Amino acid sequence: MNNSLTPFGWKFSIGTWFSVRVYVSVLFPLAIFYFLWLFGPAMGGMLSGLLFVSVLLHEFGHIFGARITGGFGDEILIWPLGGLAQLSPANNTRGKLIATAAGPAVNLAICLLLAPFVYHSPYLNNAFIPLVAPITRETFAAGNMLDNVVLLGFHMNFALLMLNLLPACPLDGGQMLRTTLMANMGNSRGMDWSVKVGFAVALLVFLVAIINNHVLVMSLAFLFFLTAFLDMQRMKMGEYYEDSFMGYDFSQGYTSLERTEEGTPQRQPGLIARWRNKRATEKRRRLEIEARENELKVDAILAKLHDKGMESLTESEKRQLKRASSRYKDKDQSPG
Repeated sequence: MNNSLTPFGWKFSIGTWFSVRVYVSVLFPLAIFYFLWLFGPAMGGMLSGLLFVSVLLHEFGHIFGARITGGFGDEILIWPLGGLAQLSPANNTRGKLIATAAGPAVNLAICLLLAPFVYHSPYLNNAFIPLVAPITRETFAAGNMLDNVVLLGFHMNFALLMLNLLPACPLDGGQMLRTTLMANMGNSRGMDWSVKVGFAVALLVFLVAIINNHVLVMSLAFLFFLTAFLDMQRMKMGEYYEDSFMGYDFSQGYTSLERTEEGTPQRQPGLIARWRNKRATEKRRRLEIEARENELKVDAILAKLHDKGMESLTESEKRQLKRASSRYKDKDQSPG
């Protein structure tokens, strides 16, 4: 399906950083509206900004993780579920694991960087509870702005880290487990066991959601179950191959890791390159049409020559016949 024909593929560019084109989905404001509705303008706006920055850095972690292992990555799309990184990791288990783990590693590094500043916060314990804001909007309004930024930034990155380490697809932890199992058990058995683990995690998360009456956790359980179910269906239909490497994580919705059959990175042509390719294609098509038209004209001239003799040809027809004769002679004399 062509995503450009649906709202899920609509996006706008916010620049190119470190040779990576960064786009934002037109649907990303949905996440902003959710935070504004839940926490109010001030706290909701800060959470939206922190989510955007945290996810963007997470995505750059995947990009640079792929690059340092000999892979490639050149595009990031931020959308309501987080973001999407277009990657082509090195064609080996180590490269795949590093590219996948590099995203959560960025969130861990941010947590370690902010830890000294939140250590003495009275809300530190709350910051270690994913999917639950560590402070209320009233506490936010009464607190120091810098302290709020540090606390919420720590909480946001810790939540992304913990969620992505769960051993279920479409999370980074699930993809790392799948890559490891497939490397040690073979593709079929490794895929089968990763799907079983996915179903088990979905069941556990569902029970946690029921016990705590948490709608967002329930949504995660549904996401894990749906992903495992779809993977199981693909296995039954024989649609999972060795060179398929689809890495997913919650912070980004999904990460597309694509390779050519030889494992070499496939760079998408830029705007100027696409324009040049289009011009070259049009030129080849135009030359082919002109060549066919010239052949038809030469055939008509030869028929006239055969029926009425050389005297019947005009000077223009004689020149055209001479040019055609020269082209055929050059073609016959060319090597190969």
